[in-house]
Amino acid sequence: MESRHGQSCLTGKTGKQLKTDASAYSLSSARNSEILLYVSLGLLCVVIGISLGLSNRAAFTIGSIAILAFLLIFFVVQAKGIGDNTFIDFLLAALVIRILIAVVLHNTTIIHEADAIQYHAEASRLSLALLGTGSLTSTGAVYASGYVYFNSFLYAGLGANSLIPQIMNCFVGVGCGIYVYKITFGIWTDRKAALVAAVLALFMPGIMIWSTMNLKESWVILFVLIALWRLVQVRKRGARAEDFLVLAVCVGGLWVTRFYLTLIIVPLALYSAVAGRKKNLIFLGVLLLVIVLVFTYALMGRQIMGVKIDLKQLNTQLSGLAGESGGSSTGRAVDISNPSSALAFLPKGLVLVLLAPFPWSPPASTLYRLAAVEMLAMYILWPFIIIGMFVALRRKLKGIEILLLFTIVAMVLYALIAGNIGVLYRLRTPITLILFIFAAGGIFRVFKGKSWGIPNQALPDSGN
Repeated sequence: MESRHGQSCLTGKTGKQLKTDASAYSLSSARNSEILLYVSLGLLCVVIGISLGLSNRAAFTIGSIAILAFLLIFFVVQAKGIGDNTFIDFLLAALVIRILIAVVLHNTTIIHEADAIQYHAEASRLSLALLGTGSLTSTGAVYASGYVYFNSFLYAGLGANSLIPQIMNCFVGVGCGIYVYKITFGIWTDRKAALVAAVLALFMPGIMIWSTMNLKESWVILFVLIALWRLVQVRKRGARAEDFLVLAVCVGGLWVTRFYLTLIIVPLALYSAVAGRKKNLIFLGVLLLVIVLVFTYALMGRQIMGVKIDLKQLNTQLSGLAGESGGSSTGRAVDISNPSSALAFLPKGLVLVLLAPFPWSPPASTLYRLAAVEMLAMYILWPFIIIGMFVALRRKLKGIEILLLFTIVAMVLYALIAGNIGVLYRLRTPITLILFIFAAGGIFRVFKGKSWGIPNQALPDSGN
């Protein structure tokens, strides 16, 4: 859909110019994706062929190098596929800054992160088991088992050095910026808006720091963004076989890192597949209601990954986080074990999810100070976020409901366990990145928009 003058309300470009840009972007991404596929298959064949005649250590070394090479190729291909030189410059700058921060954190005690220390210790122990000494049974948290086992594989091949996953996470962190760019461009069909959203994702201080540490956060965010990118595409042009393959990888990755997010992604995937390119609001509303009811009935009261899905479990989680000794815990236990008390606590929880940590709160740590700076920026962005949501909904952009539904469900979930601001800040990062997408559209609507028309341009859909 174009405005009366055939121009984008965000860029002023004509529909023909926008389609030309998108076609070039799509062809470039297609070629790069083929290269990535062939190189990856070649690496796999080399690893399998060579490792058959090598010792355990050598086999793990070759395998680890192949994994890191694959990630590097994936990063380069996805970055080049964007076709925006200004974005590439920002991307490289963000990567260099992250690597420098990772090196500093590795060699100092400026930031003490208990989870990172636990992951390193557990992966170190498991790496010895992979090499033939000890047990392969993980004693770590179920939520992080996939990340810990993955690190143990790298440690077995390259040595138990936490700087290895830290550097790897730097690449994954900037990879998240790539997908923020792609989703934003897919929604707003505007490269400037995509650049703004991506820059926010790449350089927000708190988000940047988390991606330089030996934590699973960057991987969780990347899996979420790739899944949402694919689901948005399904809503815009229908489902393809490759979509289900990519979604399966993302769901599998989330299942072994932060499993409950799959309980949001899977229903959205089912909704997107059935809805396809349909626009009828009544049909879409009924479809969504049926899926929500079916999944609620299927999940409530069930044991998943050793966790019972019900309000009592959420209440236990909230009480545990609120009672932690860390400076970011609220220190106040709240009962949400029944629907009425959960609903009563929800507004306060949502305020904490959206606005905490508050700038006027006493800083409890270096990370807390960085988070407060980030929240000041978010306060400035909120009017633009609301405007962006309003514009997107008014124009009924395909795929926008995927982002909104994920954001709403995740916000409600985290609101019910808002007992520790530090933990909450890390958990809500995927939500924050999605809000940047709406903020970018709102900013260009306010400062550049001349009309409400937004071109209904096909989303470039090649590659991941």
